[in-house]
Amino acid sequence: MKTISTLILTFFVLFVSAQDISKDVATLKSMLDNEEYFQAMGFADKLIGKKIKEGQQGNASKVYLYRGIAKYELELETDAIVDFRVSLALDPNNYIAYYYISDIYYHMSSYASALENVIYFLNKNNEDANGLVLKSKCELEMGNTNAAKMTIQKALALYSSNPELYYIRAVINSQLGEDKLACKDIKIAAKFGYDNAKDRIDSFCE
Repeated sequence: MKTISTLILTFFVLFVSAQDISKDVATLKSMLDNEEYFQAMGFADKLIGKKIKEGQQGNASKVYLYRGIAKYELELETDAIVDFRVSLALDPNNYIAYYYISDIYYHMSSYASALENVIYFLNKNNEDANGLVLKSKCELEMGNTNAAKMTIQKALALYSSNPELYYIRAVINSQLGEDKLACKDIKIAAKFGYDNAKDRIDSFCE
């Protein structure tokens, strides 16, 4: 009987602990939603230091993911990559981490690494507009202009009202020497309210 009681008590402690950490993870996510990035990073530090227990890898993965996002928003990019990698090691299904890693590498001008990670992201979510845009921009920076156009065409087929996509295609068409198409796209982007396009119509439509 003592053994059974001990097992029940152990199960109850683990159950309560799992409930507590789930609430804490929800609180952490709420901080991110409210753009309280510094507070979120500090709260995640505490959770990682004290409350992430063995057998709670799913919650641990989310904590590292959310801390990574907080660091990303605070421009602590190298540290953010480390957290995203830990999150993926704990739970490979947190594929959004690949997108953040890719975006960081893109802004570091490490286009090959950015492309590799955004491809991982798109393998799980191949109709994500942000992922397709990032992939197209990486391909463009790497000189793969035709591939960049194919990617942005796919994005436009899914999200034809997104003005940024027309702007990117205008840049691609310009680099391909397709000046009439570039002019047409830049005007569409401007019409849809994309500010960068409004400022560059003259340079695309000479």
